[in-house]
Amino acid sequence: MNLDLLGRNALLSLCAAAVGVVTPIGLSYALLYLGFGYGALETFIVGAALSTTSVGTTFVVLKGATTADVDFSGTRVGIVLVSAALFDDICGLVMISVIENLAGISGGESLSIGWVVGRPIVASLALGVVPALIAMFAFLPLHQRYFQIWLCKTGYGAFITIEAAVLSAFLAIARYTGASLLFGAFMAGTFLGVLSGSASSSVTPESAPVNACPEDPPTFAGAFAMFISGPMRFIFQPLFFSSIGSSIPFKNLWTGEAIWKGVTFSLLMFIGKAAVSICIPLRDLLDALQNPKARLGVEMSKDNWPSPALLGCAMVARGEIGLLIIQTGLNRTPFLSKEAFSTAVWAIVLNTIVGPLLVGILVRTHHRKIAHNPRWGLQDGETVSVSQEERRSVDGDGIR
Repeated sequence: MNLDLLGRNALLSLCAAAVGVVTPIGLSYALLYLGFGYGALETFIVGAALSTTSVGTTFVVLKGATTADVDFSGTRVGIVLVSAALFDDICGLVMISVIENLAGISGGESLSIGWVVGRPIVASLALGVVPALIAMFAFLPLHQRYFQIWLCKTGYGAFITIEAAVLSAFLAIARYTGASLLFGAFMAGTFLGVLSGSASSSVTPESAPVNACPEDPPTFAGAFAMFISGPMRFIFQPLFFSSIGSSIPFKNLWTGEAIWKGVTFSLLMFIGKAAVSICIPLRDLLDALQNPKARLGVEMSKDNWPSPALLGCAMVARGEIGLLIIQTGLNRTPFLSKEAFSTAVWAIVLNTIVGPLLVGILVRTHHRKIAHNPRWGLQDGETVSVSQEERRSVDGDGIR
């Protein structure tokens, strides 16, 4: 991923993520609370579940769209898409801890709603910011100077031991501060990712001592693939999804009321996530107003509707985090009814199916428009050159 491009579009990604969280929750209150008569907290749980985005599905979609000459993860819209989906998933992990704390209200504990909602949010922010700063400014220099060469000689055993220790530490911090354990695991991976990022840049052939590291040194990612990837894929992932599937009242999904409410809510939730696409034309308009020289690029991008369409459709898939949120609301709190649970399941499943299908159709028919868009396509130095004849073909037909 182009980190420079990621940094230049961080604000846009945050805005897109905010639209992707706020809009589904707001539309949920409009339909479920005002229309269907669900409770306020019940609607919040369902809206929180539908505010997530499946990062895994997003990566699979981009990987499937990549061709021999076009890497969609290197496009500007691809960078914004991955970043916004990641931010939405982080918000989903925070929502899980908020919903878990709602059980304290129903249990008769004398807790204020501000403390119930604010504690996991503040804890998650602290867990996301403080360890990242410590990793970059304390552990990373120490790792580069003292431990990196030693670790690459010790083999994968030392790496997996460090991974287990870091994961245990972050889980303990998350547990005692009130953040989600899943968010703690996510930040443990981020912490190790900061250290892993130093491996390729800190030791160069010119600066490294003789026999400092083997040509193919062990890494944290390699240790994870060797020791954890197999059990995770064949044991833990099936257990995770079977636990979610077993909690779904399958028969209740097929009543007439559940179907029409679920389909109606699914359509609204599709609109709620697809609304993220508005961020691209708004950014184009803002750039044109602030910089008259940018108007030429905006005019060249008048036919760039596939780029915002890709962003909106790729954000539609909810995935496992959404199912986990409603499962938490059903099993940990008394606020979520089976009826609301069924409505949420319909919306999550249908959107997770429809979103990637639309992305696949869009990419197959308009991949050149997306990749070679002057503002939202490939932006780095490896951009594939396009002749004037190809450019006219892109602008006219969408695919040569």
